[in-house]
Amino acid sequence: MKVKRERGWTGHSWGGISLGPPDPGPNGETYEDFDSRIIEVKSVFNMTAKEGRKRSISCLVAVGNGNGAAGFALGKAADRNTALRKAKNRAIHYLYYIERYNDHT
Repeated sequence: MKVKRERGWTGHSWGGISLGPPDPGPNGETYEDFDSRIIEVKSVFNMTAKEGRKRSISCLVAVGNGNGAAGFALGKAADRNTALRKAKNRAIHYLYYIERYNDHT
């Protein structure tokens, strides 16, 4: 059975797909007004002496609230879902304020 996933910028790539808000923090703070978008998902390899080419997934995710606060982070893991979750939850810790002009960027 095929699972229909949300389309991103194109039907083939992962870029542009929404991941929803980041997970709640350790102190109970929620980020319901933020949205996460996948920028890039790619396979990277590390050459080791004993195992040869060791594959991992690298994901770049951006988060923002639509009012000028935005952040991005890179997540790396052995599988895609873990790398996406790591990047989404790490990006909320690196927020920047982007000055808005006439109430838009």
